[in-house]
Amino acid sequence: MNLSLERTIENFQRDLDPAGEVEAWEHMVSAVNKALDTLGKRDVPVKKQVFTTVLGLANGGYESILDQVQAGQLSPEIVTAVAEAMRDAVPSVTVSDVEVE
Repeated sequence: MNLSLERTIENFQRDLDPAGEVEAWEHMVSAVNKALDTLGKRDVPVKKQVFTTVLGLANGGYESILDQVQAGQLSPEIVTAVAEAMRDAVPSVTVSDVEVE
């Protein structure tokens, strides 16, 4: 599904928790960068597979990712690097995130 930039901005403006949405995207960007660093590759096909895998896992599409690996559409090496990167990617914490008791 291709959304225009205008539609994407409109969707963000309607979000009830924009800070949470931004944090989720920051986590995904961090995972993409970590996975690419682990793989040591930056060519376009690898970047596309990494991003697709991050997005799929972030949206709970575990079965779809597994199906794509079994069908030879996704590299097991890339999926492993992404899964580890998503596990290890730590979103930033701001002072407002800390609860005072």
